[in-house]
Amino acid sequence: MARRIVAFSFLILLAGAALLVAYGFFAPVKGVAPGCNIFAGTEVAAIGPSFKGCARGYYQPGGEIAQTPDSSSYSLSLDLGSLRCDFRPDQFIVVRSHATTDEQNRLLLVVEACG
Repeated sequence: MARRIVAFSFLILLAGAALLVAYGFFAPVKGVAPGCNIFAGTEVAAIGPSFKGCARGYYQPGGEIAQTPDSSSYSLSLDLGSLRCDFRPDQFIVVRSHATTDEQNRLLLVVEACG
């Protein structure tokens, strides 16, 4: 009887741990756009002209997303359009976006959704 109680208790703990892991993967996180997650976003340095999807990086003042929080790291300009994204400097963000070029032929990200 005691073995059954121990086994049942272990199963309950295991199920609780599985729920916490699932919540960690699917729970909304501040700065992460709907439909994106912190693990699957493409890093800024890997974004090319035909990019469409979730991009991850660090928000820099002036409307840029950078590879690292360092102000000298590689970054792309963000076009937020009419979106109101409440980003803070050096905040880790994941945005749903697509890449395009501006008049000077610079690559920039047009943001479709932000968290």
